[in-house]
Amino acid sequence: MIAAEVVEDLTARDAALDFLSTRRYILARGIDVNALVGRDFRIGDVRCRGLRLAEPCTHLERLAGPGLLRPLIHRRGLRVDILTDVEIRPGSPITASSGFAPARARIPRPL
Repeated sequence: MIAAEVVEDLTARDAALDFLSTRRYILARGIDVNALVGRDFRIGDVRCRGLRLAEPCTHLERLAGPGLLRPLIHRRGLRVDILTDVEIRPGSPITASSGFAPARARIPRPL
């Protein structure tokens, strides 16, 4: 999972990056993705657990171009464990235990 705001920030910097090249499969808007590390949360009916941050790697920089690693440190998204076998639907609310406002999940379709 990655925050839509991060992808938008990188594309505004002219980084050659689109959502699919981040290799995160859920695009979330309006929630602090990093705050979900070690927490259980839901995306619609799907129970999830935030495992750890997905830090940038040199493979991603090779795909998107030089200078991408630094802006993505602690911002590349979240590695998530899916705890239930239910389909995540685009627009599903993302909810966590107290202290989080609902957000929406977006699952872009491959081109």
